[in-house]
Amino acid sequence: MKETELAWLAGIWDGEGSVGVSRYRRPGNVNQVIAPQVQIQMTHEPTVVKTVEILREMGLTATAYTWRERKAHHKDMWGYNISRTGYVLRMATLLLPYAVTKREHWTLIKEFCEIRVGRMGLDDQGRLRKGGKPGWWVPYSDRELELADQLSRLTRRGKPAPVERPVDRQDATVQKSLESQPAGAA
Repeated sequence: MKETELAWLAGIWDGEGSVGVSRYRRPGNVNQVIAPQVQIQMTHEPTVVKTVEILREMGLTATAYTWRERKAHHKDMWGYNISRTGYVLRMATLLLPYAVTKREHWTLIKEFCEIRVGRMGLDDQGRLRKGGKPGWWVPYSDRELELADQLSRLTRRGKPAPVERPVDRQDATVQKSLESQPAGAA
């Protein structure tokens, strides 16, 4: 695996990819499942094919899919989704050093996966180990839930809830120029 390929893939993910978690409940089960998930979708098929090649070199199984747009003026889309915890952890470990825009996403998802893998283990396919008998389920720790919430906030569409509004630059510039004027000059 070339370092340039990892840097290129991290750049593609920064611009076109998604790093987060999905939450769901299985039918008939009260436990919520939180699954790490990375995906990419775009209209340029050769780029998606190249990313799949790099992922396979990383030892991950990735299959691209396509869907045709119903409206003639829309381009067809290509993409894929990776949700095996071991695969997401490997991607986070390899791409984090090169990430810029998604650096915080990769950092949080890596910690989430490390905690989960440490508590449950992985099978040889990169999936969390499941016992298959009653009592195998390991509840999420407070830290795992906190990380999942942080990732959900990062990937949410729209503007974040206002916490503290930064001072408007123009107002700060005007204030600074007023402060620098001698007294009585205004």
